[in-house]
Amino acid sequence: MSAERRNTMLPETYLKEGITLALAGKQQEARQAFQDLIHLYPDRPEGHYNLGLLAQREKRLDEAEVHLRRALALKPDYAEALYTLGVLLKDSHRPEGAADALSRAAKLNPDSPYTYFQLGLVLHTLKHPDGAKTCFTMALDRKPDFAEAYNNLALVVAAAGELHRAQFYLDQALAVCPNYTEAYNNRGIILSQAQLPEEAVRAFQQALQLEPGNPVTHNNLGLTYQKLRRLPEALSCFQAALGLQPHYVEAHNNLGLILHELNRPVEAVTHLNQALALKPDFVLAATNLVSVLNKLNRHNEAEACLRRALTYHPGKPGLLRRLALILRKQERYAEAEDYYQQAIQNGAPAKTAEAVFGLGTLYLLQGRYLPGWDYYEKRLIAFTYSQPPLPSWQGEDISDRRLLLFFEQGFGDTLHFIRYATLFTGLAATVGVVVQTPLQRLLAHSLDCPVYAEGQVPLEEYDIACSLHSLPYRFGTEEASIPSVIPYLKPPATLVTKWRKRLAALKPDHPRIGIVWAGNPRHDNDHNRSIPFSVFRTLPERHPQVHWISLQVGKRAADLTDSGLAILNVSAELNDFTETAGLISQLDLVITVDSAVAHLAGALGKPVWILLPLDPDWRWQLARQDSPWYPSARLFRQCRTGDWQAVLEQVMTALPDETAASVTRKKP
Repeated sequence: MSAERRNTMLPETYLKEGITLALAGKQQEARQAFQDLIHLYPDRPEGHYNLGLLAQREKRLDEAEVHLRRALALKPDYAEALYTLGVLLKDSHRPEGAADALSRAAKLNPDSPYTYFQLGLVLHTLKHPDGAKTCFTMALDRKPDFAEAYNNLALVVAAAGELHRAQFYLDQALAVCPNYTEAYNNRGIILSQAQLPEEAVRAFQQALQLEPGNPVTHNNLGLTYQKLRRLPEALSCFQAALGLQPHYVEAHNNLGLILHELNRPVEAVTHLNQALALKPDFVLAATNLVSVLNKLNRHNEAEACLRRALTYHPGKPGLLRRLALILRKQERYAEAEDYYQQAIQNGAPAKTAEAVFGLGTLYLLQGRYLPGWDYYEKRLIAFTYSQPPLPSWQGEDISDRRLLLFFEQGFGDTLHFIRYATLFTGLAATVGVVVQTPLQRLLAHSLDCPVYAEGQVPLEEYDIACSLHSLPYRFGTEEASIPSVIPYLKPPATLVTKWRKRLAALKPDHPRIGIVWAGNPRHDNDHNRSIPFSVFRTLPERHPQVHWISLQVGKRAADLTDSGLAILNVSAELNDFTETAGLISQLDLVITVDSAVAHLAGALGKPVWILLPLDPDWRWQLARQDSPWYPSARLFRQCRTGDWQAVLEQVMTALPDETAASVTRKKP
């Protein structure tokens, strides 16, 4: 076509020619047509608008934005240009500008469902849920078969906690578009949030049938299997996600957690490090990595990880608290205290309660009781315990009130703090205690007050309640004022007689020593507190002149199977703490790791040797070999993390004198 003829063409002709060429895939020729239109008719906005569309499709977003803004400068009410600019700004992560452009486009073209849909997406990003909900609803009013609008409306109402309504909208989306993979995926997420994990699994599986190569769905299915404790299946899902997308940060983090739970910590470290290599400011991966390194006792690496995380998140209370804990495990107590204080100062009380509690246990570990109890009391904010539905005693006069004391944590904690129940004589009109079922028989026999098993409390008989753990705080306990009446527990005479007869055949000139080498496997420090039996067995092996009697219960009692050791195994008979107390009454000594048996023997006034890790529980304090809580206790401590053999050598060195003394005590 000649230049003269092109100069006489109408602007609509250039526009039609450019659009036709663009639809035919001839982008360069289309671009030339629109440029000719701009050159010959500079006051017409269509050339700039269509050049903007071409540039947007080719991902040249800066160029596209220039042309769209030029079109709008020529025609401010150009609805199509406003819509396109709004979508471009949304995709460029500039939601405020996108919301402005799309709002103007919607006013100019109120019948467009797509404008309302895009505006709803932007408002959802800007955390304006009511506006987003209105926009998606208006899009559906104009296009009832708009599956994407149903899908995103479901996400908005789900974020507001309306999970059933969200499921309804997703069902609508799938009714319109049965092969809508994203809706199945979102349905799985919402069903999981609604605590319907089995149904969530089916939704994710339907999504994967439609799109088996979607790494996000594999990851979400893995999270649901994790919730169901189907860990091997969760592992496979996260591995599949990473097979499809090797740099999937969240999948590396999730796989690391599963490997940790499957007791494969070294592999877990590899994946958590990979997550942080891909996203150095990923705070969740950093805290998960610290948990794994802590279990491996690789405290220097855990400290370095936390300090790196703090460069990206300075002052974050959770990171500061974890750093304080790692420093405590390295016996750097002054630094630990400083970081606990920083964590407390840098967050709201509800978010720093764990740091306050941690500082409390640090003070108690150091024997600083009064500030320790004060901070320790904040555990009630940090952790959830089952408190009876009664008002909480705050230390006020209760001489005319009926008080119910209740347990919080483990068996050892209850045995430790139950001594305070005897202090309420004259302070309360009535006192009752609720404890774990395996402790109920022993404590009912030992205390002069009603003792209930959990779930069997006549609440109507009580006015007020208090946790056993809060009593040292309420009584202002210092070392000199620890309730000192020992023993404060006693087994029934029938069980004392039973176990005396049961052990009567043992040689009287050989001491009887009860042993426990493993504590509660659910304790967060069990990997340090419990001793591998392959290490512990050196104690009975090298002292055959002792009658060794196992007080070990639970799965670790099976360590004795085929051990070849002359150890009396009565674990099958120790069905509650009353039986164990009866047996201990007939022993000369108990040697145990930090466990409930340590507290039981101490409360019975029996000689007890307690074997402690380098970072002990707060009640055993630091360095000392005795305990203000249990006068009959002797403490044997690690000098290096994990070095139990050295502790056992200390025990074996001390044992001859103790066995000689026990034989002397038995002589008439």
